[in-house]
Amino acid sequence: MKQKLTEQNTQPDIILKGSTFSETVDGIKYWEIRSVSSNLNKEKGSAHLESINGIFFNNDKPVLGVAAPSADWDLNKKEILINSPVGKSVLKLDKNKIIYKELNNGGFVFVAQKMKWGLSDKKLVCSGGVILKKEKSVAKGDLFESDVLLGQSVLSGNPEALVNDNIKIVSDKFILKSADNSINVSNGVKLTSGNLIIYADNGKYIEKQKQANLWGNVSSVYQDITAAGKQIIYKPDEQSVSLSGEAKVIKSGVVLKGDIFEFSLKSKNVSGHGSISAVYKDIYATGGALFYSEKDKTILVSKNVKSEKDGNVLTGENVIIDLNTGRVNLKGKSRAVITENQLATIEVK
Repeated sequence: MKQKLTEQNTQPDIILKGSTFSETVDGIKYWEIRSVSSNLNKEKGSAHLESINGIFFNNDKPVLGVAAPSADWDLNKKEILINSPVGKSVLKLDKNKIIYKELNNGGFVFVAQKMKWGLSDKKLVCSGGVILKKEKSVAKGDLFESDVLLGQSVLSGNPEALVNDNIKIVSDKFILKSADNSINVSNGVKLTSGNLIIYADNGKYIEKQKQANLWGNVSSVYQDITAAGKQIIYKPDEQSVSLSGEAKVIKSGVVLKGDIFEFSLKSKNVSGHGSISAVYKDIYATGGALFYSEKDKTILVSKNVKSEKDGNVLTGENVIIDLNTGRVNLKGKSRAVITENQLATIEVK
């Protein structure tokens, strides 16, 4: 008898074709779903829907469209579980026809294995093989949590993002914000773009500004250039990297330290500002600004310059270190204290 009763409780009471269901509380509609067929079980307070197309609302405005092969609605918990959903941002309804937003105009598309929405918190929770596309970015992960507007979403479970087809971002967790179309990462981040690799504690990629800001303990590697500091700004369109906060750059045997450095991924030139120092073999120079020329293999140190080589002390407006010859040249007003074994070539103009 018990087995028969259990079997009876799992039997659908009503089988419907071409029906529409909705979750409406206190006159507020949260979602509406149309199904090709559906099975209702009054005893369990559940409904199984096949071949669905649905719309989720925010303040009576349609914002999210969902299509899926099936869904299960728990009427008691007021939760709906959608299987293999495809979600798209909705622009408007035109005579019951859904008009979706374009990806390049604030729109988004996502897929997952499961999607759950509940009245208690009014949150979307997508799990399993989540893929989210927004404008020029694609993000993937195991778990996705958001509201129906996708105003601020959390992507976790081995998340990674590909921006503009050439910037890959990996971290423990992403916070995606639609206001500035940004990807915010924390607890360790790795950004890869071509031969450039950047590591940091935290980071943010802003699509509108087309730049990545990374901070904390940051480091980067690009061909023969390694760098470290407290903050890095990477501008892919300009192919430039700015480094600040106890910054250090090592290139071709040259060690540069200072407040701010910027290097070009195209020319591989390095410029620096603030309190600057440069060390190359037995040459040491300090100043307020610096320019490393990849083409000429020279370092120009300027603004209150002091340079030392084999006991020789050179001070002046500008010092040029020639990496090819190992010589130090002075430009502008200068003063030199030379030892008996002079190894520096001095030019005063």
